[in-house]
Amino acid sequence: MAGSYQEHALPWTRWTTWVLIAFVLAACASLAVFVHPYYEATDTTNDASMYIACARSLLAGDGYEYLGSPFTIRPPGFALLIAPVLALRGLDFAALNAFVGLFGVATVALLFVWLRPRLGTLVSLAVAVVVWLNPSFRQMCNQVMSDVPGAASMLACLLVERWAERKPSVRRDLALGLAIGLASYVRSVNVLLVPAILCARAAAQLVEHRSSGWFAFVRTRALGLAIATALVVVPWSLRDSLSRPEPPVDQNFLYSYSTAMWHVDGGDPSSPRRPLSAILERVPQRAQQITSMLGSRMSTSDGSALEIAIGSLMLAALVVALVRRRSSGEFMALGVTAVLAVYFGFQGRLVLPVWILAFAALVDGVIWGLARAVNALAARAAVLVALAALVGADWAPYRGVDQIEAIHAAYVRTCDAFRQRLAPDARVAAPIGWHYSVYLDRPVYSLFFAVRRQGEMKAVERVIDEYGINTVVLWSATPADQSMLPYFRERYGEDNTFPGGSVFRVRP
Repeated sequence: MAGSYQEHALPWTRWTTWVLIAFVLAACASLAVFVHPYYEATDTTNDASMYIACARSLLAGDGYEYLGSPFTIRPPGFALLIAPVLALRGLDFAALNAFVGLFGVATVALLFVWLRPRLGTLVSLAVAVVVWLNPSFRQMCNQVMSDVPGAASMLACLLVERWAERKPSVRRDLALGLAIGLASYVRSVNVLLVPAILCARAAAQLVEHRSSGWFAFVRTRALGLAIATALVVVPWSLRDSLSRPEPPVDQNFLYSYSTAMWHVDGGDPSSPRRPLSAILERVPQRAQQITSMLGSRMSTSDGSALEIAIGSLMLAALVVALVRRRSSGEFMALGVTAVLAVYFGFQGRLVLPVWILAFAALVDGVIWGLARAVNALAARAAVLVALAALVGADWAPYRGVDQIEAIHAAYVRTCDAFRQRLAPDARVAAPIGWHYSVYLDRPVYSLFFAVRRQGEMKAVERVIDEYGINTVVLWSATPADQSMLPYFRERYGEDNTFPGGSVFRVRP
């Protein structure tokens, strides 16, 4: 279709095949150097501990649960993916990191395949190498998080869509819908691929003035995709709706994404709704954070004016690519950007799919612009030089690893000390229990959310009684633990302490 990847698409050759094989083998081999054996236990990776807890629940035959209750905040795809690793290797952080790293290999390999028709073999390879060696991408490939697998599944769906476009049919759309539905079980945001693809198809219908009409378009080009995706996604959505806990929640910071978006208290759907003006007030700050992440190559959400300008240029490149190609990839990237612009919470990692697609669009746009000024060969050569320079400028594959190792080692030491002081019947809580549950290898409940909601420290007593908790662990190195230490010392005395930590027996 005109304006799509097929227009002036560069052919796949034997040389391309060998380049792809060599790149995948090299990336896989580099995992031996890039994968580290530490668990990144920070505020940005809280989800990782919940994924591990849910995967353990699946392996125990208890279903997709967290602390004995159905887990409804995130879909089960990533927990299902890591469950075999936990079954085979136990809590082997190197194995878990390597597993996510393999999805990183898949991401850049799929990116290469997706870009090749428009950028050619060498430029596509260079873009994939830049992404692979990007320090932030390297760090995300060592996190037990769904971001990198989510990016890989998004690119896989874009390639399935390309296959479906070669010979449009309801059968192929059903396969595409199945792929998108499964991808959304890994990362919920992937469901935006459906409107992105439908927008791309509608744009082609408008531009090409097809005579079949919009009724036929809906019947043959939209309905099958939408129905197939819904058949995969809706059953689990119904399961979540029927399994919601009684509000307000006290073991997570939100009740549902919808509650967090539209209500003052993200953990309580009965709390007052935010007015639309409050939602829109997020846009200026989110715009700065998104453009900072893009312009800094995923390194900071508080970037300089130059990085914000570069990020804005990358978004402009997406718009230009959208006008030129009307591709679902650009619709997807801009759709995710629109969601993030009003999202209730911001984490830099959420920008990953936008950065990958926007970076590709920027390279594409630069080649297109330079080719009009000089020639295509010179344009590609200049871009290859620039991308090689970018790899050199970005070279820091072990950035932050020392800090991750130090935090990991501190958790190991502290939790070993906690474990030695726990009674055989201990039922444990902490201010925020997520990471403790990983290192202690047992359920650990959270006290912080109830205290924050009620505004007084004695709220911990209700949580302790409700969940039958008899032991509380506090580590003075973390602010939340430190803030609760005076209350527990005053109420329960110095039960069992060691340098930097305390274990309180709070019930018989």
